Amino acid sequence: MITRTHTSDDGTVSHAVYTDCERYRYVLTRQWEESSCNRAVFIGLNPSTATEYQNDPTVARCINYAKAWGHDSMTMLNAFAFRSTDPKGLKTIDDPVGPANDRYILKQCREASQIILCWGTHAEHLNRGLNLLAKLNKLDLELSCLKITKHGHPSHPLYLKKSLLPLPYAPERTLSSSD
Repeated sequence: MITRTHTSDDGTVSHAVYTDCERYRYVLTRQWEESSCNRAVFIGLNPSTATEYQNDPTVARCINYAKAWGHDSMTMLNAFAFRSTDPKGLKTIDDPVGPANDRYILKQCREASQIILCWGTHAEHLNRGLNLLAKLNKLDLELSCLKITKHGHPSHPLYLKKSLLPLPYAPERTLSSSD
C-alpha cells in the first residue's frame, strides 16, 4: 500500500491510500480543523481524479456538505476502489472492488461520526450495493444519504442541491434495478 499526505496552503491536511500499482484508491481524507473527532464518511461509486493534492467535483461537493453540517473532516470511500473517470470502466476489469476495499470501508465507518451513502445506481454492477449494505448492516451503524432515487439507491451527490441535509437510509431497503 502507498499512503500519501499533503498539507495545502489553507492548512487542510489530506491523506490518500492507494494500492502499490495506484490503480485503486481506498481512502481519501480531508481534514480542515486541527481536531478530527467529527468526521463525515461518504461512500461513493468509484474514485475519479481526486488525489491527496487535488479535488475532483464529487469530492469538492462532499467537502462542502461536510463543512455545512459542522464536520471537521471528511473521508471519501467508494463501493469500487478502481480509479476510472467513467463508471463503464468498472466493467472492463475482473476486480473493480479492489482486494482490500471492504476492510478499509469497514474500518473507516467504525470511526465515523456520520456515514453518507452516495454511490448512485451504478453500484448494481456485481450486486455491489447490496453486498456492501449487508456488510455495513452487520456493524449496526446509522446510515444516511442525501436523496433516494426512485428505485431506492442512495443518490450520487454531484448534481444535487447544495442545501440538502442527510436523511436516514435503511439498509434493509429493497433495491430494484435501473433508475
